[in-house]
Amino acid sequence: MTSSRPRRGLPGPLGLLAFLTLVALALAACSGEGPKSVAECSLDEHCGAGAFCQAGACRESAAPVATFDATAPLVSSKAMFFQASVTDADPGDFAAGHAWAVARVDATCDAEPEPTSGGTLEVVFWCAGRYDVTLVATDSHGVASAPVTRRFDVSQSPNLPTVTADSTTPSVAHRCSGEPLACSLVAPIALKSSGSDPGGQPLTYAWRARPDNARVVDASVTFSPSAAVPAPSASILTPGAISGDWRFALRVKNPDGFLARAEAVVHVENRLPVVSTARLGIDHTYEAGTYLASGALEASAADLDGDPVALSIDYVEPAASGCAATFDAVSATVSIACTEPGALIGAVARAATVTATDVNGDSAQAQVPVEIRNRPPVVQLAADPTGTALRLEHGVGACLDGAGQCFRVGGLQPFAAVDPDGDPVADVALATEVAPLASSSRCQAAVGAIRSFICATPTTRPLEFRHVDDTSPFFLSGHAVDPFGATGMTRVAIRVGNRPPEPKALLATAFAPHRYDAVAGEYLSDVELNTFDDPDGDPLVLSGAPGAADCADFVPKAGGLVTVTCRKPYALAAGGTPPLASFVGTRPVTALADDPWVQVTAATSVTIGNRSPTLVSSNGPYVEACACVCQIDNGVRLSAPRPALLPSRALAFLPPDGAAPVDPIDPPPKPRCFSALDELSGVAVVDPKSGDEDGDPLVIAYAEVGGTNSWTRTVLPPDARHAFTGVYGPTTWSVTADDGGGGTASASVILSSVTCPTLGKTCKP
Repeated sequence: MTSSRPRRGLPGPLGLLAFLTLVALALAACSGEGPKSVAECSLDEHCGAGAFCQAGACRESAAPVATFDATAPLVSSKAMFFQASVTDADPGDFAAGHAWAVARVDATCDAEPEPTSGGTLEVVFWCAGRYDVTLVATDSHGVASAPVTRRFDVSQSPNLPTVTADSTTPSVAHRCSGEPLACSLVAPIALKSSGSDPGGQPLTYAWRARPDNARVVDASVTFSPSAAVPAPSASILTPGAISGDWRFALRVKNPDGFLARAEAVVHVENRLPVVSTARLGIDHTYEAGTYLASGALEASAADLDGDPVALSIDYVEPAASGCAATFDAVSATVSIACTEPGALIGAVARAATVTATDVNGDSAQAQVPVEIRNRPPVVQLAADPTGTALRLEHGVGACLDGAGQCFRVGGLQPFAAVDPDGDPVADVALATEVAPLASSSRCQAAVGAIRSFICATPTTRPLEFRHVDDTSPFFLSGHAVDPFGATGMTRVAIRVGNRPPEPKALLATAFAPHRYDAVAGEYLSDVELNTFDDPDGDPLVLSGAPGAADCADFVPKAGGLVTVTCRKPYALAAGGTPPLASFVGTRPVTALADDPWVQVTAATSVTIGNRSPTLVSSNGPYVEACACVCQIDNGVRLSAPRPALLPSRALAFLPPDGAAPVDPIDPPPKPRCFSALDELSGVAVVDPKSGDEDGDPLVIAYAEVGGTNSWTRTVLPPDARHAFTGVYGPTTWSVTADDGGGGTASASVILSSVTCPTLGKTCKP
């Protein structure tokens, strides 16, 4: 298998055009309009085109002088050669390039020169006749020679070979892929030929390929098994364009060098690109009362052959829109300005003309809708744009239906609408939602100019209203609409906060006196602890935790006050010691305040006080009853019972032995006393006039000063008076009182005389 680049000579008209171009360049070089000399230089590059640096100065390059000759008599159907001869006056200069052109003057077909830039031209004259051959040489500085043209006569060669060519593959598809791009046939081309020589000489074959599509460049054609067989197969590989007619030219040559030619034409198919009709979208903005849409229209196309596709777009704004528009074809950027939203979106249909041209030069066109995009507004929490929950504190007030008290949570508009396009957006509308299981809860949103919302749950259902983690059954949604009717919405959960109860003034210590309840038989003390307030207005359950067993009776009062009643049982017993000492003093007591979700404690050091008892010192006669006891000669003694405490008129006198008792109701007979041994005896009372602000039982001690009489009694304060059988004459008594809780008192009571008011006289002889 061999591979070669397609080789072809310039066709007559094209070769002539190139030649004329070279002639123009040569004439310009000869006209003296080349670069001017400069004072100094060090390199040829300093002097520009057509000049060179010599001895530090720029010199204009002299034009070369070209000529050529044919190397043999010229005959048809055989390779002929022309040899150039170029001279240059500049030292060291040389011919860097040769441009050849062959044009028929009087012949029936064009010559076929081999492309070359060298000094030797190979050309085949397929017809006898007259031809002009022209040469232009270019030196190393780019200066062209004057064109040289010579006319030649070509004679007809006899006994030429003949050949025909064809292909069994008249057309074939192609595919392009890869990076870098490679385009090739989907199947090889099958070529065939038939050649003969009149002299029976053997022929050699040489196939060449040439595309008609001028876009095809750098194509590589491979003949298999080679290009020198009568019927090879051909494959084509290009870096781009490949489609169109391909001419497979065949030359055969006999041993004498005479040639014959034939050609097979094969069409390489190309499917047109398909323009995508998907909408071309551009965004819009709103600025100072004008709706603006601007952006590059980015169309797309697909090519079934895999060809690269170039797109061009054209856009014209519909006159019916009433909008101003401009379009830049180079960048495919359209700019539209409308004063009304409906004119920008909705009123008219816009379309761009999209042309897709593949690498082979074939194109397809389509009308593609142009869409002005609109992004809906974004609704978000104003205080927390990325938040998904709204945290609020709650309160207590009337239920939404007006029946009863409810926990309530709500507020004013929490949302803000942001439009990505800058469009004006109306206020965000609110909507509420209650979870289905919260059957006792209700929500409502205000629809007026001031957006607000409120949700409520009866205070009997606190756990329906909120959980300890602040979650609730309530949700709030915000909706906003832009001028084009696009709606933005967000939904957030409402988290309900709870502020715990607070002591109004934290009471660290508390003091209260006690009292004794004689009916209940116990010591009591009522202590006011802390007063609680709930910032949310929640109903509170007030109680306490005792620091001692005797302070456990907690009672809530109006205004959030917590009180405790401390108790100590004691049954009054004569001679018993009151246990007050274990009741009075300091102990810790904790008040508790519970709202529906949290408990708050406040510890207080409670001191139960004790007020001391009181006694009053006094001086004076104290007589309850008296009797005269006389000592008579015969040993009979008249006396009254003692030491009974009797009313003054209830004295009883004993009659002489054997006599009947005297009725105490009747006036007794006056006693008769006969001697100085008679004694006055009666029932006296020591009364210290005791008292106790707490009403405590008292231990009273009585002691006769200078005497031997003393008593101790446990009584209530009103019962501290003590009656006894006194003796005639003044006596002094010391009295003390102790309530058992550290409170004591003392007094002095003087009994100055003992009289017998019942008899009305001193009982003396």
